Amino acid sequence: MAMFCMYCGGGLAQAREPSRLRLVTVVFCDISGSTQLAERFDPQVWHGILEAYFAEVGGALTAAGGRLEKFIGDAVVGVFGADLAGEDDAVRAAEGAFAALERMAGRNADLAGRHGVRLSVRFGIASGRAVTTDRESSFAVGSVMNRAARLQGAAPADGVVVDVRTWLLVRDRVRCEAVPPVAAKGFDRPLRAWVTTRRSAADGAQGVFVNQTALMTRLRSDVLAAGTAEGVTVLALLGEMGSGKSRVLDRLADELARRPGGRTVRVTCRPDDRDHEPARLEQLRRELAGPGAARRGGAVPSVRELVWQVGRSLAAVSAGEGPVVVLVDDFQHASPAFRELLRPVPGGGPRVFVLAGRDAGDGGGAGDASGWGADRTYRVPPLTDADAQTLLEVIGGDIALHSATGAAPLVRRGGGNPLFLEQLAALAGDGITDEIAPSAEAVLGARIEPLSASARHVLACLGAGGQGVAPGDLDAVCDLREAELHAALEELDSAGLLGNRIAAEVAYAQMVLGDRAKVHVALAEGLLRAVQDDPTVLDLAVLHAVRGLGFWREFDPGSAGTRAAGELTARSLVAAARQAIARSEVARAVELCGRALALAGGDAALTLEIAALDTYALVATGRPDEALARIAEASAGGPAGVSANVSATFHLLVTEAVLRDRESPRLRALAASVDDPTALARLETWDGLRAARAGDYRRAEELLESAHGRMRRFGMGLGTAEVYGNLSLFLVYGDTPVAVALERCLALRDEVADAPLLHAVVSCSAAMLVQLSGDAEGARAMAAEAYGVFDGMGHEAGRAGALEFRGHVAELAGDLPGAAGHARAAARAYEALGADRTAAHCAMRAYVLDGGEPPRRRPDGRDSWETRVLQEQVAALHAHAAGEAETAGACLDRAFEEIGRIRGDGVRLLPLLGCLRVAGRIGDEVRYRRMRRAVDEAWRRRDAGSGGSFPGGLWGTRGA
Repeated sequence: MAMFCMYCGGGLAQAREPSRLRLVTVVFCDISGSTQLAERFDPQVWHGILEAYFAEVGGALTAAGGRLEKFIGDAVVGVFGADLAGEDDAVRAAEGAFAALERMAGRNADLAGRHGVRLSVRFGIASGRAVTTDRESSFAVGSVMNRAARLQGAAPADGVVVDVRTWLLVRDRVRCEAVPPVAAKGFDRPLRAWVTTRRSAADGAQGVFVNQTALMTRLRSDVLAAGTAEGVTVLALLGEMGSGKSRVLDRLADELARRPGGRTVRVTCRPDDRDHEPARLEQLRRELAGPGAARRGGAVPSVRELVWQVGRSLAAVSAGEGPVVVLVDDFQHASPAFRELLRPVPGGGPRVFVLAGRDAGDGGGAGDASGWGADRTYRVPPLTDADAQTLLEVIGGDIALHSATGAAPLVRRGGGNPLFLEQLAALAGDGITDEIAPSAEAVLGARIEPLSASARHVLACLGAGGQGVAPGDLDAVCDLREAELHAALEELDSAGLLGNRIAAEVAYAQMVLGDRAKVHVALAEGLLRAVQDDPTVLDLAVLHAVRGLGFWREFDPGSAGTRAAGELTARSLVAAARQAIARSEVARAVELCGRALALAGGDAALTLEIAALDTYALVATGRPDEALARIAEASAGGPAGVSANVSATFHLLVTEAVLRDRESPRLRALAASVDDPTALARLETWDGLRAARAGDYRRAEELLESAHGRMRRFGMGLGTAEVYGNLSLFLVYGDTPVAVALERCLALRDEVADAPLLHAVVSCSAAMLVQLSGDAEGARAMAAEAYGVFDGMGHEAGRAGALEFRGHVAELAGDLPGAAGHARAAARAYEALGADRTAAHCAMRAYVLDGGEPPRRRPDGRDSWETRVLQEQVAALHAHAAGEAETAGACLDRAFEEIGRIRGDGVRLLPLLGCLRVAGRIGDEVRYRRMRRAVDEAWRRRDAGSGGSFPGGLWGTRGA
């Protein structure tokens, strides 16, 4: 915005900020063959020639709005947007180069006459972000300066070459022709380039038309209908910048040109129309007069007279030729005088104005279309992802798309905006990964520029936080006083930028590294504080912490700020690893622990905490040897290491005990001093599992209930999955009555409803209790649903377990073939995972169920009652097949005695049913009746003494 002294009328330069990161366009001009020319002339003569050259080129660039950055030898460097960004900086840079060529053509006539020389100059133009300073020269710093210089070297004599960003910004205003990529020193890949010249009226519109069929149908129909009505009809077409409004007008103009009669006129308003009101009126007057009309001479009419003349012309043409349709692009820039044309004028035929402009807050104040006097308003819809993919395929022939990550990130960043998508794709073709389309940065950057430093900073903070920053957190994130923050927010609201996502992203893109580092760290700290109330924000906290650390390392490596950001990032990664374990995402937990360890430095407490999480996750991913090695490494610190983090050391000892199946002597002693309820819950879980292995499921259920209570009171931690999974299982196998156990198990299931894998684990146990309650259909559905979760998520261990539980449900329902089929499928799945003992159990169970394929291996049963029972049942069947009835009976007796030593009414039911079926298969009537009484007793006790018998239809086929 120009500023003038109210006393003398002289211009006032706005105070320059010490440094700003902004989008600029750089023009680099050099003389071709200057070395030979300098040798040819006396230095004083050559100096005079250069002065003339500097005056012409520098004057042209300055007149176009550029600022001369420096003179280097015979090179002139101008920067557009260095002091005050404008949305047409790149266009003005190109126009400045064209003007310089024209001025040099005139100057060359003089130079040829006086010195017999003609200077041939070349221009390279590049756009990009640069830091601008308050120095008078060499005030711009950034790779864009080098890019412009390299392109200049590839330009033709008296020609202009532009880079990809500049091409995207000017291609609708100048003629562009692609040239071979420029191999540029200092750049990783050749730079794509275009030779540009002034555009003629014959040049057609550019661009691709995608996904606006419905809009075009409605708009065309309404325009044609308005063409039969008297007077003026105003139709408003609104959309965000780049949404495709211009292309809709192009298509509409093409279709209207084919209709008989009438006239279609197309004009585009410019950002400076309000300062130059006659420009667009004069253009419209000439369009209506036609190409054969004589030019007017003499007096120049006033703006008011022009409005009257154009209004009369519109009425006359519409009365004489038919409906006049005026297509106005970028109407948000229209001058007040141009807007007066929308008011009805007596007489004439139908006049239809189709006004295309930007949405409110998107730059230029399109705002409420009712302010335009519109009779109807249309909105350009965003592209769907499918249409965005189609657009990328269509433009692929013109824009080399080499994005290493494919089209999906481009579709996401494009946000349904065809122009942004096309521009981001073009940048990707040049190896540039950017979140902001150049057009968005140019237009919105011009609106952001006049804001106060505080308002720009707040807008950039909103861009950094995206959806993750709440208004109440802005004071901490922006590091502003309350009054300053409120003033900034009011300023943004008045400018129509508050809530504008793209504007916030542009402001963030122009934020300096140091501010980015501080803002991302502040965002991470705030999100970490919010995790307890909303665990879903943890991943976002990690993202901001990692970004903040990256910016600190780039901005000020080795500083206290960098070290603090590293510690924050490590803590956030540890929290994320803990959460991943709670979600059963153990592979991700291992990866997060590795990243955290690299940042832990010499922090012994943090290193131990990472080790505790890492070893737990390694075990869960089937890497026990790595876990033991990691435990040994973490425990090397001795007593001093233990004192650094007692809780983490305790977790390491529990993990080691589980792996080695024996306790460290320090474990119980440390339990008395550890102040971590979740660590004690893990110890109770370990004790419960050992009790279950020994056959005491009553005690196991009690211990897991206690562990669950600790976790519910003090928060989830390591072992959460084990607590829920084993407690739900022990509710099936313990003494709790079926109805009570089912209610409890369903409550556990609800507690983990937001964690699909853990929910599926608990559902497997719940399905057995549903079956025991008599709902066979509900049990089958619940077990199948759990299997579907594991199978759909590719969780092979969960899939194997779900197959095993589906077999249990089928067995309790009396479906022995189905039970045997599930058991064999589970055996194959466990075997593929290397879980040989469990695979053998499933194979033996299937053999007991149907007498089909004998198990290939029998594990050692010294430490497991379940193994011993299954071995005796299988041995009984083998002895019967060999004709050894007495041996078969003895095997069955030993299995029955083993079951009798188990404490837990629920757990005895399935092995007793196995013995019952073996007795029936071998034809031992005495033992069959004995087993049946035992099953009835177990059921009676399980069902809290209801006196009922196990449902007779569920025995299975006797003698099968």
